[in-house]
Amino acid sequence: MKRILIVDDIEENRYLLRVLLQGSGYEVVEAENGSDAIVKALSTIPDMVISDILMPVIDGYPLCRIWKADERLKKAPFIFYTATYTDPRDERLALDMGGDAFIVKPAEPEEFLRNIESLLAADGKQMLTSPRLPKTGDETILKHYNETLIRKLEHKMQELERLNRELEEEMQAKEEVEATLRESEKLFRSVFHQHAAVKMIIDPDTGKIIDANEAAVRYYGWPAETLLQMNIKDINNHPVGEIQAAMDMVRSQQRVRYEFEHRKADGTVRNVEVFSSLIRLEGKDILHSIIHDITDRKTAEEALREKERLFRLITENMTDTIWLMDMNFRMTYASPSLLKNRGYTLDELNELTMQGMMTPESFARASNMIREEVTPERLARKDLFVSRTIEIENYRKDGSTFWSEVTMTLLRDTAGEPMGFLGVGRNVTERKIAEEKLAQLHAGLEEIVAERTAKLEQANQEIESFSYSVSHDLRAPLRAIDGYSRILLEDYSSRLDETGRDYLNRMHNSIGRMDMLIEDLLKLSRLGRAEMRLEPVDRAPWRAA
Repeated sequence: MKRILIVDDIEENRYLLRVLLQGSGYEVVEAENGSDAIVKALSTIPDMVISDILMPVIDGYPLCRIWKADERLKKAPFIFYTATYTDPRDERLALDMGGDAFIVKPAEPEEFLRNIESLLAADGKQMLTSPRLPKTGDETILKHYNETLIRKLEHKMQELERLNRELEEEMQAKEEVEATLRESEKLFRSVFHQHAAVKMIIDPDTGKIIDANEAAVRYYGWPAETLLQMNIKDINNHPVGEIQAAMDMVRSQQRVRYEFEHRKADGTVRNVEVFSSLIRLEGKDILHSIIHDITDRKTAEEALREKERLFRLITENMTDTIWLMDMNFRMTYASPSLLKNRGYTLDELNELTMQGMMTPESFARASNMIREEVTPERLARKDLFVSRTIEIENYRKDGSTFWSEVTMTLLRDTAGEPMGFLGVGRNVTERKIAEEKLAQLHAGLEEIVAERTAKLEQANQEIESFSYSVSHDLRAPLRAIDGYSRILLEDYSSRLDETGRDYLNRMHNSIGRMDMLIEDLLKLSRLGRAEMRLEPVDRAPWRAA
């Protein structure tokens, strides 16, 4: 295995060469400068040396001169590998000093390895039989070397001057930026303290309150000096781990919104919404937090959720059906009772048209009612709030039908614009069946009443005829008795005593009463056909009594 000595004061450069050469099957020895290289080479003669030029102690040019002057080392090829000395004059000087090759960094690995293989023979057959030696004398080489050093020194001086100018420009720019930053921080603090919103500056590492504006002092109730001695964990009622996780989240995401419970000086706990963002102030990452009290909103939200819960509880357990429909007649909500009654899911209902939901007769009535509600004239009346009730025969999924009484209301938004329909329905199938039976029963009763009325009229006629006949038959003997009693009184009263005449008078009176009784019976028989007349009654005598 061929041994190669690499000489470079930069560890990274040596590492790259070592990996490349070891990967190609070479043994590698490393040296940090020319002096270190000579010591390691004399200890174990390498088969080749690859050296940088610009190095401390002894650089590449003197190393090559020493290398080629030593009888033990001069047979090993010497390769210059540099990124600093790239001028053609530098290469010429390197070759004049006895260098076997001059390679500029960075070289392609394949080309670099081919150059090495051309100088080294794996079996020693290609080893140079006569080493490359300096071509010129010491004075000439020294002159060229000094010229190279002076040229490089001038180049470095120019480079340093350029870097100094750039550094001065950067320093000036930095000062301007810092001045702008100080002014910005000053403006930020002014806006921060005078802002109406509750604000805090918090250390994300510890949670310490660095600063708090006047609004925060008023809101929390602690004096400013007390508040600045506190930690946000003293105010936040949530677990410490949760608070720290939230601050860490701000550091990773730059801006975060959280909801917490904050304790005030008087002991009250309020729901707050915290908007935290990461800013840099005076060279340190801090949290700029804006706090909004949302207790009233949370209370309202909770009340709304409770109302929604109650609404759902009611709608999910009531037998009546409730549904919402937009202006395109798409159903947006249906109570469980409606879905249960019809046997459809909400998605299935939305796939149906209104015409497919009800019988043709019901669809015609419903369409007419909706058309009346959505006329331009009625829609223009934004204050109009009218409900319409209609009975509809609906289809179930299985094809059967049921009747429902539906109350429809046109819904409007806060601006008065129509937004849909609210429908409340009740299954009235049993009532409809009962009404049909009642109608049938009523029709039967009317027929019976008519029949009985006809029979009653016939009976009344028969009674009236009978009454006339009876009155005629009864009055005939009465008239005879009355006539004979009058004759007795007129012609034979002188023959009769007082008692006889009294008997005749009593007989005459009885005949009169009998005649009145017969007349009353006739009037009674005619009452069934007589028209009833209502007359006012004077109740004064009854009140006086």
